[in-house]
Amino acid sequence: MERGHRGCPRLRAGCHLVQSGAQGAPRRRPPRGRGSRELRRGSRVAGGGERMEIAESRGGELVLWADDDQRIFFDLIPELLCILDAEGRFRRTNIAWSGMLGYARDLLLSRSLFDFIHPEDSPASVLAFAALDPRTPVSDHVCRFMTADGEYRWLSWNAALLPDGKGVIASARDLSVRMELERKLEAAVEESERGNRAKSRFISTISHELRTPLNAVLGYAALLEDRPSDPKTASCLRCIRGSGNVLRDLINDILDLSKAESGRIALEAEPTDPRNMLAELAEVFRFDVEKKGIALSLRTGRSMPSMLLIDGKRLRQVLLNLVGNAVKFTERGSVDVLLEADPEGGVPAGIPAGDRRKSYKSTLLIQIRDTGIGMTAEYLQRLFEPFSQQDPGIHRTYGGTGLGLSISKRLLDLMDATIECESAVGSGSFFSISIPSVVSSGRERPFSLWIGAQPDS
Repeated sequence: MERGHRGCPRLRAGCHLVQSGAQGAPRRRPPRGRGSRELRRGSRVAGGGERMEIAESRGGELVLWADDDQRIFFDLIPELLCILDAEGRFRRTNIAWSGMLGYARDLLLSRSLFDFIHPEDSPASVLAFAALDPRTPVSDHVCRFMTADGEYRWLSWNAALLPDGKGVIASARDLSVRMELERKLEAAVEESERGNRAKSRFISTISHELRTPLNAVLGYAALLEDRPSDPKTASCLRCIRGSGNVLRDLINDILDLSKAESGRIALEAEPTDPRNMLAELAEVFRFDVEKKGIALSLRTGRSMPSMLLIDGKRLRQVLLNLVGNAVKFTERGSVDVLLEADPEGGVPAGIPAGDRRKSYKSTLLIQIRDTGIGMTAEYLQRLFEPFSQQDPGIHRTYGGTGLGLSISKRLLDLMDATIECESAVGSGSFFSISIPSVVSSGRERPFSLWIGAQPDS
């Protein structure tokens, strides 16, 4: 073995390895004869600028330490280093044990490693070290180790057998700071979850308590509206119904948001016809679109499946929120809704239009474009935050709770979907949604539905 750098030990001419006893443990011995000296316990050998200390181990083998290199290198390692005998007793430690855990070197020597491990961690530690063999080192074994002042610190151990198989060299890193941070983080998460659960229970209870009398108020207001009355009374009744509907929608939105935040919404996939869904949207927004004199276009693309296996109720809720916003904030021009599908791996060959028998997976693509008032770049950064409003003046003009987009985002997250928005003030907005791995069947011809003035092509 040649010298790696100045001072490193090497086997020089006339020095060789021999087998020691039946165990076959290697030891270094110079040959007897001219110019040679017998190595004795405790002696020091000088040669070629090197100094080695000869020590005798418990089994009688000779262990060599290079004074100027190995000792210094051993002590300069910032991690905890030690050598254990076959019974797990400390035979050598580096200086890090004093600086990190407060132990003097001679305090640990001949003591068992397991004397210092926390009783709860001791069984697993004994098993980990007992399983050591040349092919199975200990890797990242974490346990609590007692310091000199009696406290415990978290250490992560790595260990391997010495070449002679009669001892172990081990290193350890102090994980106490990290473990404490993880403990505090877990406690904070648990506290947050408790708070969310309490909030959800409160919202669920109060929503039920509010909706029951509110439904009664709305019901009686509707009955009174059907009876002949003077114009002033009729106006008051319409005001009661309008305000009651706004309050009911707000309660429903808060309840949905609470369910989404607490993870209590479970998706229920069901066969859903995308064309029926667009037809339902047309009927919902027909009155507002015609009243405002704008156009609403609802279309499907050329690759649209006949049927989708998806939570149709939640998808309708997302579309109602997004299309509702587009219609609300568009005073002139149009709103365009496009449903398209991108088959994953292509549409199976031989499926004619109208055939619903074969199924495959596709990515559902939804695009909603409007020519409304648009949004600022600053507002786009917080677009999906609960109760987010672009401007107090806009809120007074158009109303709304600021919860629709937040709820839609959480519902889409449950579907593993993505939603993106592009917008500029005065130039309208463009929302795009991508829902992957939707089980699809069949293929239909493109479908289109127009309400109000037909948009410019």
